[in-house]
Amino acid sequence: MCGTAHIGFLGSRENILKAKLEILEGMEEDGKIIVNNDNDMLHKWYLENKQTKNIITYGIENQSDIMAKNIVADDKGSKFEIEIKRKNISSYS
Repeated sequence: MCGTAHIGFLGSRENILKAKLEILEGMEEDGKIIVNNDNDMLHKWYLENKQTKNIITYGIENQSDIMAKNIVADDKGSKFEIEIKRKNISSYS
């Protein structure tokens, strides 16, 4: 998330995003990046970088690789369906 929790130290949301994305400098070339596509700043970054990086997006509002649909919340909790666009998501342990 690129909110305002660290704004006192970094001065702006743009600087917070820049600091958070510094982690990508140490990522292996074939590494995957998972991005909250509903965050306005991360969505913009995704649109600018989707051709050059291996990005998996998730969200509710903006069209994403992984989306929550039919969300229902009540006093017992919440229920939702997950729609996955990409079939080639893998993990390693």
